[in-house]
Formats: sequence, structure tokens, C-alpha cells
Amino acid sequence: MRKVITTLLSLFGLAGNAAALDNAGIYLSSKFDLTVAQLSKIAVGAKVEMVENNEGNSFQVSWPDVSVTINTKNVWSDRTTQISGMTNWAKSLGGNNSSSFLNKIASATDILGCVIQPGYDKEQKVARLVNEIAKRYEGFIFTYQSFYNERGHKIVGQANDPQKVGGA
Repeated sequence: MRKVITTLLSLFGLAGNAAALDNAGIYLSSKFDLTVAQLSKIAVGAKVEMVENNEGNSFQVSWPDVSVTINTKNVWSDRTTQISGMTNWAKSLGGNNSSSFLNKIASATDILGCVIQPGYDKEQKVARLVNEIAKRYEGFIFTYQSFYNERGHKIVGQANDPQKVGGA
């Protein structure tokens, strides 16, 4: 059931983390440029650290009960393939697939891969973080096996997936 997310994570070199309960891809309309200080303001009460590498940056956002690793890429080299796959997946799901949403998929210019351990929390800290990032960059979220808007509301997806990011 997590095949698409597993594929996304493998592109970030995180396929071994696919066993995490929840993962998310955040598709952005502009290049991700948040700093540790800015992420700390969004992720209230969390410890935020950044690790730089040749491929991009990795941000570790940690609360006592849950953590999120946000992985960036300097270059989204397989963008065309991923956009095509996401568009085809969205079309295959049917439902509320407006042309504006399909255009939003096509216009994504950056992607973040998020590994959530142990999974979305009851207090919705992770959901607020993911939603706020999507909102700041006029993006959308792919988590579970569904697409969600920047406010975390399901656009289209699997019938048994929650109506909101984080299951609330």
C-alpha cells in the first residue's frame, strides 16, 4: 500500500525508512529555502537541526514523542518522471481531479521527502508542520496513498485514507 511513498523515499536514499508508519512528500511551487530558525517557529516546542550533504539538506525536527526528517534535494533530476507518475496516479484515483489540481502537480518545482517516526501524532504537531510548509510554498502533500491540499484536506485518494493529514 505504501508503494508510491516507498518509491519516493528511495529517490532520497531513504528506502530503508519506509517501514516508518507515515511518510509524506510535499510538492512545492518554489524552491524550499526555510532555515532552522524559521522551521523552529513553525514546529513549536521541537528541536530542529540541519545536516548538509552533497545531495541537499536534511532537517531533523524532534519533539519528545515524534520526529520528522525533512529531506531536500539540490537538484530534482527525475522531476519529469515523478510528475508524470503523480499525474497518472491522481487520474487513476478518480474523484475530485480538477484540471487546476492536475496543473498544480505539473507546476511543482521542488519536493521534500518526510519520514515521520513513529507516525502522525494525536496532537497534530506533524500535520501542522507539513501543512504549514505546503501552505508557505503553495504546494500540496502526498501521504498515505492520497493527495492533500496545503490545509491538509484530502483532494483525491484511497477511500480508506483519512480526510485530513494526520488523521484528524
